[in-house]
Amino acid sequence: AFAEARQLMLNGDYDAAERAWRTFVTDNPSHPKTPEAQYWFGKTLAARSAHAEAAAAYIGAVRGWPQTGWGADAAVELARELTALKKLPEACQTLGEFSRRYPKANAAVKSRAAATRTQAKCA
Repeated sequence: AFAEARQLMLNGDYDAAERAWRTFVTDNPSHPKTPEAQYWFGKTLAARSAHAEAAAAYIGAVRGWPQTGWGADAAVELARELTALKKLPEACQTLGEFSRRYPKANAAVKSRAAATRTQAKCA
């Protein structure tokens, strides 16, 4: 189910991918891949500006601050969604944790974090 949802996303079928990720997350709450599925679910929701739902999905993804290839990006995406929701203190707190938890994040992710920090008017 995870591979099928991922393939739907890669094929650009975001509506079907969103349904597939939602089903995977709902049906497999304890699966080791569920945090990553929540990350991808968040991406599909963010693509259609469902900010509150996307933020909730990203919260599920970053719970425990995973040290994975997608973990740093999920934290920045959470901060971006919180900024869109005008939850600026929460966005800034997330970005502070991002800096502490992902000091070796790649340059592109760090750049998006810096842009989000500016947009959220973080100190």
